[in-house]
This record gives sequence, C-alpha cells and structure tokens, in this order.
Amino acid sequence: METNRNTDTDQVGYELEGVLPEETLRVSPGTNILIAGPPMSGKQDLALSILAQGATDGEGSVIVSTDRSADSINKEFTKRVPNLNHDSFGIVESRESGGSAKDEFVHSVASPGDLTGIGIGISQFMQRFNQSGITQTRLALDSISTLLSYVEVRTVFKFCHVLTARLEAVGYLGVFTLDTGAHDEQAVNTIKQVFDGMIELRESDAGIEMRVVGLGGKRTKWTAYEPNHS
Repeated sequence: METNRNTDTDQVGYELEGVLPEETLRVSPGTNILIAGPPMSGKQDLALSILAQGATDGEGSVIVSTDRSADSINKEFTKRVPNLNHDSFGIVESRESGGSAKDEFVHSVASPGDLTGIGIGISQFMQRFNQSGITQTRLALDSISTLLSYVEVRTVFKFCHVLTARLEAVGYLGVFTLDTGAHDEQAVNTIKQVFDGMIELRESDAGIEMRVVGLGGKRTKWTAYEPNHS
C-alpha cells in the first residue's frame, strides 16, 4: 500500500470532517482509499457517507454496486442527500439478477465478473461529468470482495490498479470496500498495494471501531464508529 499521498488541510481537496477521525479532515484530489473490515461492520455505510458528504456540497458521485439494485441505492442515497442532483450522480449496477432501472443515471452490467462492462460504465459517467464541468467527484466501489468471487485475484488487482490510476489522473476521490474475512491474507495484502491509505473497521466489546492507516503516513487511534443507516 502506498503511503505518500497527503491528507491536506490547506489546499483544495475532499472534505471528510465528520466522517473520519479529526486527523484526516481532508484528502488530496486523486486519493484512493480501501475500506476493509469483517462482514456487517459498516463498510458500505461508511463509503456512502463519504460520497454523501461531497454530493451535499455539489460534487459528483458514482456508485459501483455489485449486489444491490440501482433502485435501492438511489433511494438510500436520496435519503442521505435530499437535494441530490441526478445530473451529477451515476450508478453502475453489476449483478446477475439484472438491471432494475432505465434511468440515465444508471448503467447496468450483467455480472460482477464483467470488469470491462464496469469500466465502460464508469468511463461514461466520467465523460459526462467532464463535459458538464464537474471536476470534484467521489467514486465508491462496493465491493471488491464480490469481484473476487467471480474473477481471480490477479485480474482484480489489475482492474483496481488501472481504475485507481484513472481516478488519480482526473483528481477524483475513490473509496473501495473489501470484506477481510472472505479472503486469505495473501489476497488481502495483494489488493491493499493499490491504495494510498486504508480505513480499517473491526468489532470489539465496545462495538464497531475504525482507524485510518497510511493517509499522510498517519495511523489514527481506534475510535468508535456508528453506522448512520442500516
């Protein structure tokens, strides 16, 4: 995992205050973060919270979902961002049960194993946002674990490497989720190499806790994390 990308409190970047610990109030454009933890630890909730914070301030949002329908994602995100502008919002829905929506803000892919189709959907939204003059955009991919259930680790690693490089080039903020309990240590360590930093979630006697590792070379203390939505 790379650790050279800074958290930044002085320059233009992505505001994370109120979502992450106070040591990581803002990250630079082009930062890619892995959210890792066991099942039911709030990974998806945290990823959507990070995107909702930007959407509330008028930033673009792209959500790549590998298990939930576009309709379900849209309803939940609209609750989080009541003033959501769908001209700056996109969903890449990739699940075998098929696409459920025909809206312009939805791109459907037949299977989470179709990485080319997922990439095409992301590219279409990036092109549309660029033409609309939207420069600040956050992208969430939930989850890498589903991709790994369809495609071998090496292929998913290459896909994530290419995607994160593209997000860095255009100055997006990328957040990706990974279920650490679903894969062996070697697979987790391989995927981690792609990212600038990581948000770790764990379950303890006190409840769910988080810490940030690698952003600006920092490692925060474990702090309580309470998901906002079920």
